[in-house]
Amino acid sequence: MIKMANKNSKGFKYGAAAILTAVIVIIIAVVVNLIVIKLDIQWDLTTNKIFSLNKTSVDFVKKLNKEVTIYGLYDNTKAEVGDQNAILNELLKQYQNASDKIIVKYVDPDKDPAIISKLDPEKTKQIAKGDILVSCGKKLDVIPANSITYSQSTQYGQDTSLMVENYLTTAIKRVSNEKTPTVYYTTGHNESIFVDEFNQIKVAVEAGGYYTKALNLQTEPKVPDDCETIFIMAPKSDLSNDEGKKIQDYLDRGGKIFFAFDPVIPNQNMPVFDKVLAEYNLSLNYDKVKEGDDSRYVSGDPNNLLVALESNAIFGEIPAGQFALNMPNSRSINILKAKKEALEIVSLARTSEKAVGMQVDQSKGKDINGPLDLVVAAEYSGGTQDSRILVWGNAAMFNDKLLTQNTYQILAVCMSWLIQNKDDMGIPPKSLNFETINISETNANITAIILIGAVPLLIFGLGTFVWLRRRHL
Repeated sequence: MIKMANKNSKGFKYGAAAILTAVIVIIIAVVVNLIVIKLDIQWDLTTNKIFSLNKTSVDFVKKLNKEVTIYGLYDNTKAEVGDQNAILNELLKQYQNASDKIIVKYVDPDKDPAIISKLDPEKTKQIAKGDILVSCGKKLDVIPANSITYSQSTQYGQDTSLMVENYLTTAIKRVSNEKTPTVYYTTGHNESIFVDEFNQIKVAVEAGGYYTKALNLQTEPKVPDDCETIFIMAPKSDLSNDEGKKIQDYLDRGGKIFFAFDPVIPNQNMPVFDKVLAEYNLSLNYDKVKEGDDSRYVSGDPNNLLVALESNAIFGEIPAGQFALNMPNSRSINILKAKKEALEIVSLARTSEKAVGMQVDQSKGKDINGPLDLVVAAEYSGGTQDSRILVWGNAAMFNDKLLTQNTYQILAVCMSWLIQNKDDMGIPPKSLNFETINISETNANITAIILIGAVPLLIFGLGTFVWLRRRHL
């Protein structure tokens, strides 16, 4: 004979309460899961937020009033968790979620070889598999697959950063704008080849939303009107008087110039460059800097300087040791004592007092005692428009072979000050290096046994104990 439970007994009440609680928990879990699935709610728990868009990107794409299409030239279905394509898939999804003007398409050139010719019929973009393309109307921007991440060797190993968000948001800005400003680099003075030796700078400038073009002032009647700034990188010969006048006219119209000079060879003069710089109370020293403080140069090479940027009006307060630069074979910049109204000069980096500027040509005078200025910024606000120049006593440090992450970041800050473009993206890279916990195989096995076996058994045992206790109440 089956004995019915007394509805008023404590056991029945506890059992009913437990069942009701379980049902409620299950219902809540189901409802929450349905809401999460329906709204596609996700949480980015990575330290560097590599699966999330920077606020700058979100704010910009939300304001788009034109349709922009992003093409991923790879098979997005083969992306594995943690690899580059998987990260790209998630970032592109975030762009779509941020704006209904963003359309994302994936095309594998192996399956559809005609897509490259269709998107670039003139074959001027050098498109390849793995690239990201951004299109709006007739404008097309290409983000090469090899620039999506940036790696450099450090004393702790390989440091890899994700660069693609800055490039993507900048490309969206560039193709959706009616006009795109241009940054020019000079030729004709035996400068280092910009697109070959300083390609990373070219990429960084273009990531800021600008086109880059060569400028030969020997043939051009003037600096073009669409010029946002000029790069003059490691010239080995002087400007002509006519070129100097064109440069000065450009600066008088509110121009901006980035100068980078390496030490010169003996008997080499640059009086026209000095004449241009003199308008900002600056001149070139014809020296090669040798550091006397052994804590401020690479061991064994006093000409390979280690320089920490100083707090200043451009960068603000800089904590000690931050933004340290490696400057091999530098020359110093002379700040003239003359005063000029509406002219502000800021030294961004200098040597120690123990440094010496060794004259390359002894006929120019004695060696120069430190401290020596290595990087100087100047702004003149007395004209119809403000003009700015940055003068570096080193161009080699910007070479692709020597460019460090610190130098890259400083370059971005310098460009932001030099051009002062309010629309400049300036989205910092995100490190793809994660901290890991290393444990032995034995400890890994013990951990697995505890998590997979012991913990579930413990929970089951506690549940059984509680059930038996309640059954006899």
